[in-house]
Amino acid sequence: MDPIHQAFIADCKPYWDSVKIYDFE
Repeated sequence: MDPIHQAFIADCKPYWDSVKIYDFE
């Protein structure tokens, strides 16, 4: 995975953690 994507995912991690309750699979 490229650094830009890694930075994007790291930046969004709090968001993903907050939506875990929806349990997207």
